[in-house]
Amino acid sequence: LVTAAVAAVAAQIAQTVTGARTIGFGLLAAAFAVRLVGDVAGVDALSWASPVGWVRLTRAFTGDQWWVLALFPAAAAALTVLAVRLAGGRDLGAGLLPARPGPAEGAPRLSTAVGLFVQLRLPGLIATTVAVGAACVGIGYASSTLDGLLDDSPMITSRLAPLAGSTLGEAFVAICLYLAGLGVACYVVATVLTLRRDETGRQAELLLATPTSRGSWIAGPLLIALIAPVVLLSVAGLAAAAGFTAGSARTDRFGAQMGAAMAQVPVNWIVAGGVVVLVGYLPRIAVAVAWGALAAAVIDLGLWELEVLPR
Repeated sequence: LVTAAVAAVAAQIAQTVTGARTIGFGLLAAAFAVRLVGDVAGVDALSWASPVGWVRLTRAFTGDQWWVLALFPAAAAALTVLAVRLAGGRDLGAGLLPARPGPAEGAPRLSTAVGLFVQLRLPGLIATTVAVGAACVGIGYASSTLDGLLDDSPMITSRLAPLAGSTLGEAFVAICLYLAGLGVACYVVATVLTLRRDETGRQAELLLATPTSRGSWIAGPLLIALIAPVVLLSVAGLAAAAGFTAGSARTDRFGAQMGAAMAQVPVNWIVAGGVVVLVGYLPRIAVAVAWGALAAAVIDLGLWELEVLPR
């Protein structure tokens, strides 16, 4: 409820979908960061300030503060009222923050389809990289406090330890980096599928009516889809390892944690290539097959890890 209301407010502030998405995800990342700092530092005021931390503050197994749940509909209602008021105070099709006009003449790099696509996607990639780095630093630092927390549970430690070393903190970092790899795969699929979106939206038709070749048209999304996993996963691994080292004063796991992140780069490259093939040979069902195959792979890996499927 709260995140939907935040999205409604962001839609009134920004003029474009990309701007609204950036504001929404930025606020969500900030809420996670505030909650993480509050939990790790033991500052309850910060945990109360973040909606992400309200569920923990219900203390279902210790204090039973059920009334905290009332904060969710209250915050959602307040943000919805704010969104309605903002909508009434802006022009139709505009946002409270107007889009800035670009330069009168484009840079030479924008004269190609590849350069134009990279220019359009680069701000989003930078914002995503910053958010991933900030989140992984907090995850790495928080994981350094987990060692010894579940020493009395041999079942849990025996299942988690093989993921990365012999401690619960290292295993937690490995799991989070694995989930980061899945998130990057979603980013890659969405980037390549912009080819199909441009096709159905007639943008590709207008572009290909110029001297632009089909190879140049495809090269832009494919280039971002190949670069993004390297950038995002290297930042995720570096940030998580730095956070873990800062919290535990251990440097011996730095290389292993970086390796756990970078090992997922080739898989994401294969995903990018597979989606390009789908768009080229099965364009009508490319979107459904691409997202369906990714979901099936995630479910299959989850069942394999839980030993429901044979190893």
